[in-house]
Amino acid sequence: MASLEVEEKPSEVKQNAIWGESKKMWAIAGPAILVSVSQFSIGFVTVAFAGHLGELELAAVTITTNVIEGFVFGIMLGMGSALETLCGQAVGAGQHNMLGIYLQRSWIITGITALCLTPCYLLATPILNLLRQDKAISELAGKYCKMVIPQFFAYAMNFPIQKFLQSQTKVWVMTIISIIGLGCHVLLNWALVTKLEFGLLGAAMAGNISWWLQVIAMVIYVVAGLNLQLWTSMVTLGFNIAASVRVSNELGAGRPKAAKFSIVVVVLTSLAVGVIFMAIILATKHDFPKLFTDKQLVIKAASKLGYFLAATIFLNSILPVLHGKVLQSDLLLATIFEFAYEHWIGVAVGAGWQAYVGLINITCYYLLGIPGGALLGFKFKLRVQGIWFGMLIGTVLQTTILLFVMLRATWRKEAVQAEERLRTWGGPTETPNISLESNSAG
Repeated sequence: MASLEVEEKPSEVKQNAIWGESKKMWAIAGPAILVSVSQFSIGFVTVAFAGHLGELELAAVTITTNVIEGFVFGIMLGMGSALETLCGQAVGAGQHNMLGIYLQRSWIITGITALCLTPCYLLATPILNLLRQDKAISELAGKYCKMVIPQFFAYAMNFPIQKFLQSQTKVWVMTIISIIGLGCHVLLNWALVTKLEFGLLGAAMAGNISWWLQVIAMVIYVVAGLNLQLWTSMVTLGFNIAASVRVSNELGAGRPKAAKFSIVVVVLTSLAVGVIFMAIILATKHDFPKLFTDKQLVIKAASKLGYFLAATIFLNSILPVLHGKVLQSDLLLATIFEFAYEHWIGVAVGAGWQAYVGLINITCYYLLGIPGGALLGFKFKLRVQGIWFGMLIGTVLQTTILLFVMLRATWRKEAVQAEERLRTWGGPTETPNISLESNSAG
């Protein structure tokens, strides 16, 4: 019978490997995308209901989301990424007993961080005034910020437990909880804002309840027996999650070549999906502003920049929301680079490169991109286009540098470092069997 067996061609072997990796990636990325969309939609729904209260309310909620929450959200996400690296590599190394310990440590860290960042909410009005925002908007936004402080502490609980579940590829649990949470959020906004006419207080209450319901549901799942083995042993986009989980799992298991292959598949797939969604959003750029407001002047102004705003937010961009008209070609380039950048970040987190990524971000974005945008926008009178172009330069630099770093990375060395990282954080380790991996992995 052996003589009858047909040896697979190299091209068929490669296709099978790509298909197998794609299935692993989509098993994580598919539900993770639903989680990201559902959780993003909570803010989307809040802004939509607030917009129908009036222009001032719309501006107050929007500036709170983009300036105050955008700032603290980024810090909390960064704090949670350490758990993503540790848990992912622990799962790959088969050290499930350490996951619960990592989760509890991360809760303590993010809780303390949230406490330290609370003044950003309490002092939102003077902060916005310092940034020369309209006084009426700053005043109302400051009041709204105080109302949503409970929501901020829900973030502190939510990020670690999400990373905890993601590392074990238990993403369908989060998907179900997030979708139910979104449904509850819509009903709560309808009841509190529309029917009972509580105004912004109702919108804040709906957000607080919706976020805490999701956190409580995930904690119950972990504690109450469905995940009991991992808890008693002692207990964060989409595709960037898939990249991070796959890379950290493979490095933790001592398979550097598989980690490198995962990067190629997840990035190419995510870029293809990004182009598709970009086209969909561009096709509907004149319609979505009607979800937020009835004012024709606002709708007309938003339609001129809607594609830029929608694409940037949907693709989990780190760029702040800009107001004004941009060229369609600029958006195309920006969206592609932003989408690529998000997945370089997922890979970097999986490999434990947060410190390097932080240095790259600060240099390219805050020292080059933002100052360059300000110079072009204000000094050279290019207004919004100049500001956006400067930030785009920073983003392109980030993407290029991270791509270079990953192409030059020695993945066998990263697998060894993953073992050392687990040992440092208290996990018993065995030497990964990286001898089975080809030297070409690096």
